[in-house]
Amino acid sequence: MGLNGKGTYLWQIKRVAGGDPAAIASMAVAAQLTHVLIKVADGKYGYGFSGGTDLVPGVVAALKAKGIQAWGWQYVYGADYKAEAAKAIERTKNLKLDGFVVNAEGQFKAKGMADIARKYMKLIKAGLGPTPIGLSTYRYPSVHYQFPFGVFLEYCDLNLPQIYWIDSTNPAQQLKKSYDEYKKVTPWKTFVPTGAAFTSGNWAATPSQINEFITKARDMKLSAVNFWEMGSANDNGAKLWKAIKGYDWATGTAPATDPDPVTPGGGNTESSKPDIVSRYLAALNSNNANNLAKLYENNGKLFAGNKKYKGRSEIKGFYGNLFNKIMPKAIFSFRTWSWRGYAYKINWKAVSNGKAWSGSDSINLNPANPKLILEHYSAVPTKKSIDHSDIAEEDVESGPIPV
Repeated sequence: MGLNGKGTYLWQIKRVAGGDPAAIASMAVAAQLTHVLIKVADGKYGYGFSGGTDLVPGVVAALKAKGIQAWGWQYVYGADYKAEAAKAIERTKNLKLDGFVVNAEGQFKAKGMADIARKYMKLIKAGLGPTPIGLSTYRYPSVHYQFPFGVFLEYCDLNLPQIYWIDSTNPAQQLKKSYDEYKKVTPWKTFVPTGAAFTSGNWAATPSQINEFITKARDMKLSAVNFWEMGSANDNGAKLWKAIKGYDWATGTAPATDPDPVTPGGGNTESSKPDIVSRYLAALNSNNANNLAKLYENNGKLFAGNKKYKGRSEIKGFYGNLFNKIMPKAIFSFRTWSWRGYAYKINWKAVSNGKAWSGSDSINLNPANPKLILEHYSAVPTKKSIDHSDIAEEDVESGPIPV
């Protein structure tokens, strides 16, 4: 069973129509959706529960009763791949889902994770049998070269890259670039892109960009598109949801939209900088390893240069080496930053002794203590002599589906 037409992810069920299954299904029907992708697992744990009640079965039943495919998705960490695979298989089978999507991201850039990815995917493929499987991850393979795209796709039927044009206004261009880059990845799998229907910091997708994204997908003869995500698209007057709803996939007729607002200067501003972004920048420019280590949980993790540093002591050692040997007296500046929930993306530049570096970091805060960093995936160099290919640089980060 493939995907055709328009679809959307559904992250937090209670955020949409108060979690009422019939209302959610009616919204999907009115928007002429053919499929909805529901979060059903997070790592080795089930997802979609409220007060001990599983909200997913009712939504699945309501969607299927209206002829809409109900798929599930799971954010995968790889920390306990057997338990994660078992939970994915259990949820997919028990919920009688039409398909399953693996959402894998930064954790699988670390050394040795390609092997974990293969082991996890083999279990998923064997356990789900004929159920179609898709991959949701970064839009540009050339940027995220550490990620094992081919390993995941080998066991998938569909490729659902996250083409989120955060801090940009060119969805059609980014869609074509993503498609062209994946053409170079082996194996090729049916390409079903996921567009942006959300707000991130000072940036927000617009109805006209939704139209442009779908139009380009149809022009490219793609079978379907998805959007992240149903709850976010219905925020702020539901303008983005109305754009998705109003686009007739069969005829290619787009609804009329107001002109996109023009923001003088664009990008992020100093006044909009979140607390963790300000504190991280200040700590970097202090060139003091102690100041950096204090930003992390006691058992926080830092991934850099295919190495993992766990705990404040190891993290302090990493930054001490950085400031003393690799980038002495470095001056950092942040180009852009964006966030959703407790996940942050930062694009940075740095200058040390006349040499310039640039890269992108992903920071996940601890929801129980959002002042401290739980996990950090960094492009900060770990050796003195580096080529451009050693830095994962991207003007606008892909913006992962929130955990």
